[in-house]
Amino acid sequence: MLESLKKRLTGRKAKLGIPFLLALALLVQPFAGMASAQETVQSIYFQSVPNPLQLEVDDAPYALRVWANITGGTVSTKEVTNEASWTSSNSKVVKVDKGVLTALTEGYADITATYKTAAPITLRVNVSYAYDKVEIGRPGDAAPAPSALDVELGETPSFTLAAHKGTTVTDVTDDAVWTTSNSSVATVSKGKVTLVASGTVTITAKYKGRSDTIKLDVTSPYKSMTLTPDGMLEFKTGDEERQLTATALRKTGENEDVTDEAAWTSGNPSVVTVKDGKVTPVGPGTTTVQATYLGVSKSVTVIVRLAHEAMNLSVDKPLHLLVSEEPQQLRVTVADDPDMEPIDVTDAAKWESSNPYVATVEGGLLKPMAPGTVKITASYKGLSRSVQVTVYPSISKVVIVPEKVDGFVGGEGDLPKAEGTDLSGAKVDVTNLAEWTSSNPDVVTVENGKWVARKTGTAKLTAAVKNRSDSVTIVIHEKPLLLLSDMTDVSVIKGKEASLPKLTMVYENGEEADDIGDLAEWKSSTPNVLIKDGKIKGLVPSKATLTATYLGKKATVRVTVEEEIVRMVVEPESLELFLNRSKSIRVTGYYKNGQKVSIGSKMNWSVSSPELASVKGSTVKALAEGTGILTGTYQGKTVKVPLVVKPKLKKIVPSVPSLQLKVGDQESVTLRAEYEGGKTVDVTSGAVWTSSNSKVATVTAGRIVVTGKGKATVKAIFDGKTATVRITVK
Repeated sequence: MLESLKKRLTGRKAKLGIPFLLALALLVQPFAGMASAQETVQSIYFQSVPNPLQLEVDDAPYALRVWANITGGTVSTKEVTNEASWTSSNSKVVKVDKGVLTALTEGYADITATYKTAAPITLRVNVSYAYDKVEIGRPGDAAPAPSALDVELGETPSFTLAAHKGTTVTDVTDDAVWTTSNSSVATVSKGKVTLVASGTVTITAKYKGRSDTIKLDVTSPYKSMTLTPDGMLEFKTGDEERQLTATALRKTGENEDVTDEAAWTSGNPSVVTVKDGKVTPVGPGTTTVQATYLGVSKSVTVIVRLAHEAMNLSVDKPLHLLVSEEPQQLRVTVADDPDMEPIDVTDAAKWESSNPYVATVEGGLLKPMAPGTVKITASYKGLSRSVQVTVYPSISKVVIVPEKVDGFVGGEGDLPKAEGTDLSGAKVDVTNLAEWTSSNPDVVTVENGKWVARKTGTAKLTAAVKNRSDSVTIVIHEKPLLLLSDMTDVSVIKGKEASLPKLTMVYENGEEADDIGDLAEWKSSTPNVLIKDGKIKGLVPSKATLTATYLGKKATVRVTVEEEIVRMVVEPESLELFLNRSKSIRVTGYYKNGQKVSIGSKMNWSVSSPELASVKGSTVKALAEGTGILTGTYQGKTVKVPLVVKPKLKKIVPSVPSLQLKVGDQESVTLRAEYEGGKTVDVTSGAVWTSSNSKVATVTAGRIVVTGKGKATVKAIFDGKTATVRITVK
C-alpha cells in the first residue's frame, strides 16, 4: 500500500510542493517501521543434508543451502545462504565460503551458519581420502616404478598411476594431475614424458589428495657434435645458400648424421637464415649459426659482407611531380672501383613504393598516381637507396606570396613561397614543384632551392609550373653591417600618434643609407602600442619595445606610453661645467592632473656642438672648452639649457708676493690664473682688487698707488680664488 502511494505521488512532486512532501515523509515513516517490525526470523535450517556429512579430499566443492522460517512477513520461508555468516571450526580440514565447502585434508570440522536473531545451526563434516595411496608405475609392469630413473634424450618414457583402496587397484593415469619440476628439462601429460634437455627433473602425479613422484636424470646419448665445414663461413650479399652438415658422436663411439633432425638457429636472421643446415645470406653483418640435437650442439661464425662498395640513385634530391606528368625512369648503379664505370643494376634491383596509391614503381619506372608523399626505395644485394617523391594535383594558377624580396651581396635565402591553386580552388604550396629562373643571373642566380646574390642590382625571380607562372622583384644591396635608430627611447602620449624613429643602415663598405624606416619591418612587443603608416600610437599607459628589421639586421627602441606632459621644469636653467667633469640635469614633467614625474633620463638630448659635451641619460659630460645649447625633447616639447664648458681653476698667482715702497710710489702687479691641464691666463683685469688700508695704499686693476706710511695688504679675487700682496711703506 505504501509503495503504491509513493508511486502515485512521485509524478505529482512538482505540483504538491516541498511542504506537502515533508508532511508525507513524516506520515510514511511510522508505517515503514511497522512493516519492518512485523517480519521475525524464528529459526534457520540446512536443506537436505546428512549430519554428519561425509566428504573426500579433492572432491568437487559441496554447496550447502540454508533457509529461514519467518513470521509476520509476506512469505513463511526464504533462502538466506548468501546472507548468513559462515564459520569452520578447522579451516585446515574444511574451508567454507557462503556455504560452499572445500575438503582439504583428512579430519573433521564443524560448520556453523548464523542469520540475524535465529539460533545458529551446526553441521559436522568428516573428511577422508578416497584411496589409501597412489603409485607411479610403468606400462605393462605391475610393480611400482623406482623412485629415480636414468633416461636419455630421444627416449619417450611413459608412466602410469595406480590408486589403491584396500586390495582394489584402479588405473587413474588419465584422471590424475601430472606436473614437472622443470619444464626446460622435461614436460609431462597424462603420464607421457617429453624429454627436452639434459638435467634432473621430478615428475609428480596427484589424484584425490594422494600423490607420488619419480626423479628422472636426463642425459644425452651423444658426446659431442661437429659441423662441416667447421670453419668460419663467409658470404657476400646475394650469394647462393651453403649447406652445413651436423654429425653427432654417440657415447658408444659411432658417428651419426643428424642434419635433418637437428634444430638449426641463426643468431641474427637479418644477417643469415638457416633451415635444415642450409645457410642463406640476407644482409651485411656477423652472427652465428647453431645446430642442437638431443643435448649436444655446435655453432659456427658467419660473416656476410656487402657485394658492392657503393650504390647510387640517378636522383639525389627529393622529386616533385605533377599527378599529370609522364612516368620518370629512375636508375640505380653499384660501384667498387673509382677507375671503373659503375654497373647499372636497375633491372636486377628490387623497387618498392611506401604508398602505391600515391606513386608506383616497377623496374625503376616511377608513375605519379595521386597527390601525396611517398618514399621510393631501390635495394640490391644488401644495399639500398631511397628518394622522397611528392606528387601534386593539377595546378590552374601560380602566385608568389611576397611582393618583394631584399638581399645583399654574398648572401642567399630560401626561395619565396609560391602558392598554386588546384582544380577545386584549394591552395597548394608549389615552391618546390616550380621551376625557378632569374631575369638577371649577374645579379641573382637560383641554386639548390635558394636564391644566391652575386652583385647589387635588381632582378625578377619567376616560378613556373608548366605554363602557369608568376614573378617577384628581388633587390640586392651591399652587405649590411649595422642598423641604427636615431632614438633609443620614445615617449608617446596615450591616444596620440608619434613618428617612428629614423633608421640608418651602415654597410660593410662604409656607405650609409639614411631614413630607411619605410623599408624596415616594425614589430611591437605588446598590442598596447600600434604601428601603422610610419606612426606609433599608444592605446593605454604601458611600456613596449619596438623592433625594426631590415636585411637581417635589427634595431630596438624602448617606448613609454603615458599621459600628456603639459609643462616641463629644468634644473639648473643654465649649466656650467669644468672640462672632463659631469653633471646631471633634473627635468620635472607635469601631467594635466597636476601629478609630476622625473623625465630627465627619458628625454632625447642633443648638444648644439657634439664636440662640446656628451649626454647619457640625464648626465652631461664636458668634452671641450666653449659654449653651446643643450636641447631636450619629450612628447614633442622642448627645453633649452645654455652650456658653458671651461677648465677648472687651480689657483691665482700675483707677479710678486710683497712690495717695499715709499710715499708717492706707484707699482703695477699682474695676476696669473693656473688651470688644470697646465693652461695659464693673465686675469689681472678680470680680478676684483681691494686694499686692507687705503690710507697706506689703493689699488685698481693691479696698479698700486702709495698714499702714506704704514702697512697694507692688497687682495685679488678671481673665480672664487684669492691671492694677496703685502705692502710696506716707510
